[in-house]
Amino acid sequence: MNVSPYLLSIISAILLFFSFPPFHIWPLAWVAFVPYLIGVGKERRENKAIIASWIFNIWLIPFFLCFAGVTHTWHIGGNVIYPFIIVVIYLVLSIYAFVLVSIWRLRYLPAGLHIFSFSVFWCLFEFAFKNIPLINDFPLVQHLAFSQLKNIPILQLATITGTYGVSFLILFFNCSIAYLLLNWNSKTAKRLLVAVALITLTIWIYGYSVLPKPGKEINITIIQEGNPGCYKNPFSMLLGGNKPKWAPLEFYDKLTREHVKYNTDIIMWSMVWITPGDHSKEGSWLRKKLVNLSREYNSILCISPRNYAPDRIINLLIQPDGRIGEYDMHHPPLFNVLRLFPFLKIPNYPSPEVGLSYPRYPVFDTKFGILGMEHCFDTQFPYITRKLVKKEAKLILYISDNTELGVFYKYFEPSNIILRAVENRVGFASVSGNGISLLVDPYGRVITSSGLYAQEVLNENLPLTGKGTFYTHYGDIFGYIIVLLSLLLIFYNFYLKRRGSFIYCMHCGNKVPKGDKICPDCGKNPKVHIIIRLLKT
Repeated sequence: MNVSPYLLSIISAILLFFSFPPFHIWPLAWVAFVPYLIGVGKERRENKAIIASWIFNIWLIPFFLCFAGVTHTWHIGGNVIYPFIIVVIYLVLSIYAFVLVSIWRLRYLPAGLHIFSFSVFWCLFEFAFKNIPLINDFPLVQHLAFSQLKNIPILQLATITGTYGVSFLILFFNCSIAYLLLNWNSKTAKRLLVAVALITLTIWIYGYSVLPKPGKEINITIIQEGNPGCYKNPFSMLLGGNKPKWAPLEFYDKLTREHVKYNTDIIMWSMVWITPGDHSKEGSWLRKKLVNLSREYNSILCISPRNYAPDRIINLLIQPDGRIGEYDMHHPPLFNVLRLFPFLKIPNYPSPEVGLSYPRYPVFDTKFGILGMEHCFDTQFPYITRKLVKKEAKLILYISDNTELGVFYKYFEPSNIILRAVENRVGFASVSGNGISLLVDPYGRVITSSGLYAQEVLNENLPLTGKGTFYTHYGDIFGYIIVLLSLLLIFYNFYLKRRGSFIYCMHCGNKVPKGDKICPDCGKNPKVHIIIRLLKT
């Protein structure tokens, strides 16, 4: 039975969408690509392959609203913001389609190698979007590992390969199923699927075996302000953009005294509004006030004071003995974009050069051990957490200023936190203005979490480890292996094409003898370039 590749692409898009947060139906990801791979694998005409690939990527549109929320919130580009968002989303969807069709063009490879090249090139795309400057400023790529946040044993693979290994395993499994369905009578295809299934099961058993019982070493209290009033309509709740109303210091102090009636080791507040004039240039008044509060609570206090220093996005770690640690946001959203295009002004947003002038990757010695801190958007970049854990940080305290951003970003952020925790075997305590705040253990298990747009107080114990992993110490070795494999596949395909006696017609997909300028089946030039075909489509 012949099924339209467009319909198969839509089925894949739906399955993949529901495997991601907030739905978390993680088994769907292990079969979601199969309909698309079958539809495109049977398709011989490039224009249909392009359209099918473009349709398949509609599952990404809700996640592109993460980026839309950032640009809408800070009004980048003035009145052209909405056309700008639409154009960017269209271009990125087209880039995805171009990448997928480029994989489709590797048809000179043996059939099995061809379909498995999909998993290699998809992971290459994920790796590139995380590591290429300018591109990595935008949360446009959703790692397939995000779909497995509830599948904790499989996530443990990230301690060796990073998130790219988890994505590769999911895709490899999908490719095995698709290859079998396309070659049902092939014994090789059946043996291959069994082998891949056994490898996946082995990794799952390994991941399950290393999971310990939750430790109880440090008690953390999170005060989530809850700020639903900053959203005036459903559209602003979806995309963000309204001016947030950060709570003053007195609000958090009162809430802390009302709820924290037990002895806690660390208290975390989200964004705290500091009235201009309440502190000197050195912040001496505020520093004394915060130290006194820390002594009264008999706890370490972690906050992010807004307006503490107008040119900085900063976290403070206040200890009862009077020591105060400072952490400046390392990679603000649009960091490289604003450095390259300074005319894209953001009101009340510090220059991206400011954070570079302060200590990088600081860690702080406390009576509980060495602690690290990160701020909003820093967890988008794995290297920041890796550097903190390599400095022996046993716990990461994360504060998010996402009050003015839309709901999609609020699910995107915890996903990164969970993956950074697993990659480095380090616990995370995260507080957000109006959700989602959470405590994550070093194995990626969410110990407790808050809801959205609600005032909540969380209190739980979190184990301290921070020993680091293979990935912590050696980084993206697997990512560079993927880059090497991609180059080898491209060159091998080119070699087979040059050595062969035929080419594929770019219109009808049939084989055409080399040297023929007209395809005998469709009567058209068989060598029209893929970019021209993409633009025409």
